Amino acid sequence: MIDYQALANRFVAGINTYDVDAKIWISDFHYIDQHSEELIFNHQGIHLIWTVSGGHIRNKVRNDELILRILRLGLPKYKGHGFTLYRGECKFLYEDKKLGFCWTPVREVA
Repeated sequence: MIDYQALANRFVAGINTYDVDAKIWISDFHYIDQHSEELIFNHQGIHLIWTVSGGHIRNKVRNDELILRILRLGLPKYKGHGFTLYRGECKFLYEDKKLGFCWTPVREVA
């Protein structure tokens, strides 16, 4: 079983890790949050992890404020021109008032 520091190192390196207990993910994200200045983030790798496993990780961490801090640190920064984004969410989550981090530039998709 992986510990939270090993998971943190894998996450910031952009290496997806499966079958991790929720408590380890929570400790991992707190560790990243507290040690962010010491870590080197592979932004493209973290983007791929979040694209593939973000819903699963969010379900385990269950702390959107903490997740948002980690995503701001880990995801690539946008450097293009401004444009409009629309919030996209699964209908059942929207109806349950559980809004997440889904955004799209395509209104019909949202």
